Amino acid sequence: MTTCSGVRPATIAERGIDDPAAAGAILALPHPADRSRTVRWTGEAFDVDGKPVRVLAFPVTLSGWTDELTQLHEDVGRSEHFIDVASRIHSVEEVVRTAGPVRSMIVEIGCSSGLLLRQLVTRLPEHVFLGADYTYGTLETLGKRLPAVPLVQFDLTRCPLPDAFADVVVLLNVLEHIEDDEAAIAELFRIVRPGGAVVIELPANASLFDVYDRVLMHHRRYDMAALLASLRKAGFTVERRTHLGFLLYPLFYLSKRLNQLRYPAGSDIDERAVVARMIAATRKSSRLLGFVMACERKMGSWISFPFGIRCLVTCRKRHEEPSRPGQC
Repeated sequence: MTTCSGVRPATIAERGIDDPAAAGAILALPHPADRSRTVRWTGEAFDVDGKPVRVLAFPVTLSGWTDELTQLHEDVGRSEHFIDVASRIHSVEEVVRTAGPVRSMIVEIGCSSGLLLRQLVTRLPEHVFLGADYTYGTLETLGKRLPAVPLVQFDLTRCPLPDAFADVVVLLNVLEHIEDDEAAIAELFRIVRPGGAVVIELPANASLFDVYDRVLMHHRRYDMAALLASLRKAGFTVERRTHLGFLLYPLFYLSKRLNQLRYPAGSDIDERAVVARMIAATRKSSRLLGFVMACERKMGSWISFPFGIRCLVTCRKRHEEPSRPGQC
């Protein structure tokens, strides 16, 4: 954020920190019980009142995601589910592109079990990372797998990260779980430094809300035009937009419409069992569907897809113009 002197916050590289571990070690965040105080990341844990804390936990409000739902999705879909594989490939490439070669602070919000975060750490070892999620249990487990990455539990609508904290923020399928998504988008704008980027993925087509969305506690699906309007309203400039699952969309559309007819809201069925079977069925076809997604990825390097299963957007926070002398 540009100050009255016209000076924007310095990147990690601009602060002269050459060692990613050292950059992580100076990370300071507000104290969960007293925002006027700070806690520091030591490289292995947060130092909270002289005690090492692996996951820094802030109070959270009721949300649309739980440890149990995370377990349901990952037990049935696993890491090789075709749409999630394609999603992570896209996200890694976008984070690599937007972060560039300069050492950056990269934050994943909604990191869950860490599949994407681990890929990013491997791909960009010279950068500094922070993982965040609403649920504590997933972060506690992830902390054992990624011991050098600071992890924070928080509610995005009340994000504790400082202003202009991150160079790149990535969040996959997060905003649909937040009732006040505009407040969450405003917080994303606040925590990204001028010139920084946000990589977003969300379920597409608001009219296709069905049993799957109810079980995963989505508040909504998104139409691209409405999503872009919300991002621009918050102050972002949209840099790239497209959809994931364009080639599979006709079958997806038909399936969702059939779900709306077969499993209407309020019907006397075990909705979680129905969704578990859906995910398992698509998993059986993951190899073939993965090939289709690979073909789509090659096409996507040339064109932007007008519709699909998920909305993909990369947006930036514009550099603010330096203030003139005597102005504030």
